[in-house]
Amino acid sequence: YIDFRNKRPAYLTNFLDKLVNWENVAARLASA
Repeated sequence: YIDFRNKRPAYLTNFLDKLVNWENVAARLASA
């Protein structure tokens, strides 16, 4: 749990990056 807490900023950044990537993919599929 402590390790996870220490990595939380990186985890959040990774999660947000994936979220944005999925939004881009969805936008591309919608416009295709």
